[in-house]
Formats: sequence, C-alpha cells, structure tokens
Amino acid sequence: MARFDFFRFKALFQILNEEDSEEFYTDAQNRLFKLDNVEAFLFSITCGLLIKKAKTKSQWIKMAIDEELVRYASKLNKQYYSMMAKNILDVFGKEAFDIYLETFTKFAELDLSVLDEAFASLDKIYPKTFSEYLHHFLEICQSACREFVEKYTV
Repeated sequence: MARFDFFRFKALFQILNEEDSEEFYTDAQNRLFKLDNVEAFLFSITCGLLIKKAKTKSQWIKMAIDEELVRYASKLNKQYYSMMAKNILDVFGKEAFDIYLETFTKFAELDLSVLDEAFASLDKIYPKTFSEYLHHFLEICQSACREFVEKYTV
C-alpha cells in the first residue's frame, strides 16, 4: 500500500509545484505520510509579494502575482509531467504508472467549489488577492492535468 501512496504523492508533488525537499514517512503499520507542503503553490513568491503589498499598499503587486501565474502556466507544458511519468513507467511498471496517472485524473475532476469556504476563511485573515491567487493556481493545475491525462488516455 505504501508503494502506491508514494506514486500518488509524487503526482501531487508535481501538480502543486512542491519546490521543497520531498519528505515521506511511514508509521508502524507501514502507512505512508507526506509532510511539509509549505513550498507548494509557489508559496514563497506569493507571500513575498503580498508582504510587499501590505507594506506599500501598491496595486502593482496583484499584477506581479498575475505575472507569476502566467509564468507558471507556461511552464506546465506536456514535458513537465511526462518526464516523471516516463520514469515511473520505465522503472516501476504499468501498475505504478496507472496510479500516478489516476492522481492527475482525480485532480483534474476536483470540484473547486468545495474550497469556497476555505477561501472565504482566508479572506478574513489575508488580502483577497491571496485566495484569488490560490484559486487561479488550482485552475491552471487542473487544466494542465486534463491535458496530461488526455495525452495518455487516447
């Protein structure tokens, strides 16, 4: 079971653009856990820009955040996910690849409205720009996941 969870975590690592180190742990029952997702969502860049906005009250910060999203979207070409997919298929086989691909499929189909309450809670604490950014980030990820899955399910 932990082996299959590992491939699900690998997929989420790529989908959410986790730029921090990969840390996986197992418990006494050999269940796999992934900790430390603090660098997902281009978090450092966005938080840095939001802090600048809080200090300067600049409207240009939202434009800078939007530019980061555009840069990220352009980075998510077919090759970004495909390289890992090919490695998993070559090294671990079709069963592992299918589990990896299934994670992309589920993420692409995720109804983001289930996060509306979480976004509303964030808006009470942080500038609305932050929740808007996260929502757009997830939409970009979903679109990229759909394209990736279509490539392998044709």
